[in-house]
Amino acid sequence: MEKKYATVIAVLGVLAIVFAGTTGYFGMNYTKSQAEYQALSDDYQTLSDDYDALSGELNQTQIWLDGNKTLLQETIAERDQLQTWLDGNKTLLQETMTERDQLEEWLESNITSYETQIQGLNTEIDSLNGQITNLQNQISELQKVDLDGYAEISGTIYITVEGYVWNYGTETAYDVSVTICLTYQGTLVYSAVKYIGDVQGRNVVPFEVSFTYTGLWDDWYWYIT
Repeated sequence: MEKKYATVIAVLGVLAIVFAGTTGYFGMNYTKSQAEYQALSDDYQTLSDDYDALSGELNQTQIWLDGNKTLLQETIAERDQLQTWLDGNKTLLQETMTERDQLEEWLESNITSYETQIQGLNTEIDSLNGQITNLQNQISELQKVDLDGYAEISGTIYITVEGYVWNYGTETAYDVSVTICLTYQGTLVYSAVKYIGDVQGRNVVPFEVSFTYTGLWDDWYWYIT
């Protein structure tokens, strides 16, 4: 009987040792699992926070993308309009260049004829300028004072010279005088001056000079100043 109880006690002792070991093992594993769970929970929370942050950034990025998508669409539309405008103006430019080329060809084919005509016109202009210059010179000559006259002498001692002075020009001759000169054998022996005054253009002025000379003389002449 004592042997039986001893056996039972021994079995119970062994079971107690086994149970204690198992309890310690499971206790250690539970503690380890709790720590791992807490670490996993912390990692999950960190990942959740990162997810929320990334979600916010994603939303902002999506808003930015949507805005820029609209801007890009507007830019593409403007580019298409610009391309249409460029295509239209390219056609207009090509037509203008074609017209320019045709004009150049026309000018090159007619320039020789025009140059000949221009040379002919220049020659005619030079001729007309010469004629105009000649006419102007003639007019200037006609406008200048041009005095001439006629005179005759009578008497030998009591001498009288009568005549006319006329101005062929259109301008007035101022302070006109007539000088009568007597000569003997080619030498001047006497002179008398008659002041007439102003002679208008295209006008005739009569004059008379009377004087006494008792010396010898065989010829005479007169001039106008």
